[in-house]
Amino acid sequence: MYYKRAAHLTNYISCIFSSDACDILTDSSWSDAQMHCQRNYIDLATIDEQTDLDEMMRVIRQFHNGDVWTGLSRTDGNAPWVWSDQSPSTFMPSWADGQPNNRGGTQLCAGTSLTGTFNDADCYMQYAAVCYNSDKFNLD
Repeated sequence: MYYKRAAHLTNYISCIFSSDACDILTDSSWSDAQMHCQRNYIDLATIDEQTDLDEMMRVIRQFHNGDVWTGLSRTDGNAPWVWSDQSPSTFMPSWADGQPNNRGGTQLCAGTSLTGTFNDADCYMQYAAVCYNSDKFNLD
């Protein structure tokens, strides 16, 4: 079952996939998206396995046509990629050709395109973002 809020009223799109709920926040920097997700849900999306990514992408494609922030980031260009919620997930997504490239030495956040491949990007970029709540779906 999927729910879509009126985008012109709230600028959010909400959905449920698998056993978790998600909230798609539009046009935010990575840190603003993380703050929103941590305040209202659990965190930015953490992907534990390919089936999670496939299902998330299937839902996102129904409601959004562009890049989407996930919870994947790093502290500097040489640091490992980690999930925002500090989960022990070892899943690493498929990167788009030539990615991650850390262009300019400042691309420390990761998003996904509609193809489901990941790309590193400057964290100030304005993308939609996926939040999750594993306990229940909340239409606040």
